[in-house]
Amino acid sequence: MTKQLFLAGVFVLASACLLAQRDLAPGSILQNNGDTLTGFLRDNGKMKNATDCVFYSSRDAGEQVFHPGDIRGYSFDDGFHYTSKAIETPDGPATYFLEFLVDGTANLYFLRTDRFDAYLIETPEGKMVMLPKSGSHARILKGLFSDCMDIQDKLNNPLFSHAYMTKVVSQYHACTSDPDDLCRVYTHEKDMFKGFVGIRGGMRYTTFFFVNHPRYHNDVYTSWSSPVYGLYGGFSLPRLNKNLRFQLALDKIDALHHNTTYGEVNETTYTQDYEFSYQALQFSPGAEYSFGSGRFSPYLGFGLRLFRLLDFESSNTVTIEYNGETTVENYEMYEFTIPETNVGTYLNVGARLHLSDLHGLQLDVVLGNDPGLIENNTRTRDLMVMFGYRCSF
Repeated sequence: MTKQLFLAGVFVLASACLLAQRDLAPGSILQNNGDTLTGFLRDNGKMKNATDCVFYSSRDAGEQVFHPGDIRGYSFDDGFHYTSKAIETPDGPATYFLEFLVDGTANLYFLRTDRFDAYLIETPEGKMVMLPKSGSHARILKGLFSDCMDIQDKLNNPLFSHAYMTKVVSQYHACTSDPDDLCRVYTHEKDMFKGFVGIRGGMRYTTFFFVNHPRYHNDVYTSWSSPVYGLYGGFSLPRLNKNLRFQLALDKIDALHHNTTYGEVNETTYTQDYEFSYQALQFSPGAEYSFGSGRFSPYLGFGLRLFRLLDFESSNTVTIEYNGETTVENYEMYEFTIPETNVGTYLNVGARLHLSDLHGLQLDVVLGNDPGLIENNTRTRDLMVMFGYRCSF
């Protein structure tokens, strides 16, 4: 049953990623001869949109891929506009589709590549000035907009955001242009809902200790490691908060632990071998908050963990040697009787590497606390290190 559930999740993941690849929206392309063709465009996110324009004359037609220079630009009916520009980048001269944000006295563009994010300001003289994400740009902006004293104070601590940059460039236009000169701001309303699904796997390192136990007091009893793998998915509401996400993870745990201890009391030696194994499902509803919006983004998460036992086996064998005689006794390991269900909490720290706006890799370090996971006054704590792949849609 678990295998079928996991395969079904993988199928859902693949389907979601496939649908994300063909996210068509009404739009048009502007050819180099000035003609406009209307149809549908595929939105592959800011990074991919900077290098490829995927156009369909109709929803059922085959795709046509245009690169910067093949056409003047393209635009989505809902507000995204891209224009082809040859620019100087930290990696040398290149031609990209720049996202057009403000068309006024000074033009404002945005570019995201796999190496950097940057705003570009085109001056009235046609000079292109790049403002990469790293570094302070107060001096550069004050120099570009030196003929408008009304906004100088606002440039002391510039922000690297669409809202701030769009506002500043628009105010510069109003300050330096005739009131009848139009300043066009290309806006795009944020999505109401964005979803994501992923697959992950790693190791779980578990320690359990006794709490107010009449025999073992507060001792740490043992620890073990076990493989864990699973699926996860969730959603965000960008119009409310683009950095906050809600998710649910389903992980399969396969634990096997064996330990041998030796002792000697009054010329009697004994060897104790204990072993246990279990399989379980772990449901983890929670939330995460990410920091930054570039290619690399760390995040923090927290939530609940719902533990469901699938199978459990244990054994405890004691071998006693005295006066040349050997006695083997088997005991039931009552300390390791795991309940069928349990509720705990978790806190995780992670980082995500965006391969594109739709695909990414991530690393999670999850700290878990499960009171009463193992019966008889015990508590478990664990550390999970998980690597995963994630697809947004």
